Amino acid sequence: MVSRLALILVPLVAAASLHAEPALPDDGPSLHAYGTINATCRQWTDSCRVCTKGDDGDIVCSTAGIACQPGAITCTDKKSK
Repeated sequence: MVSRLALILVPLVAAASLHAEPALPDDGPSLHAYGTINATCRQWTDSCRVCTKGDDGDIVCSTAGIACQPGAITCTDKKSK
């Protein structure tokens, strides 16, 4: 009886492992690269973290909360011309 159960369960467990979560698609630049690519943006967010580019060009980003789900990166403050 045990060997028949094993013959049924082993293929089921193997099949379940084949359906792992797919990798997330690359939707564009990372949060840190966004400020370099968008030179006129001084502050941007992904709805979890906020990054700011100083006058010296250094980029500083906050830390995301543990349960935060990032969204699309948007510029919240542009340099005035």
